[in-house]
Amino acid sequence: MCKSLSLAGVIPFGLPGDRRDDARDRVLHRRTDGLKSFRGAGGAVILMGSAAAESPGVANLNALASALGSDLRLDGSAVTDWTNNLDRNERLPTTTQFADSFDLFGPYS
Repeated sequence: MCKSLSLAGVIPFGLPGDRRDDARDRVLHRRTDGLKSFRGAGGAVILMGSAAAESPGVANLNALASALGSDLRLDGSAVTDWTNNLDRNERLPTTTQFADSFDLFGPYS
């Protein structure tokens, strides 16, 4: 895993929603060390999930967040915005409020 990530700056990561704890533990154990090394070398790990995900998938992402040392925890709540959204769909929020302290849309090096 580490060799394949050597040229990347960001990796989006989601875990399968397998209901068995042993399957989750195997995936976490195999991936966590590589993701920790990647992050330690300056890479960013983005955990991807869905408010519609079943509980095992949410538990898997929470376990990975914990293993990576993040205080982030996910639940079944969706991010909604009744005012700022795409096509009057509150489940598709939009924003133009970005922090100036980080060039979100500039080149990554």
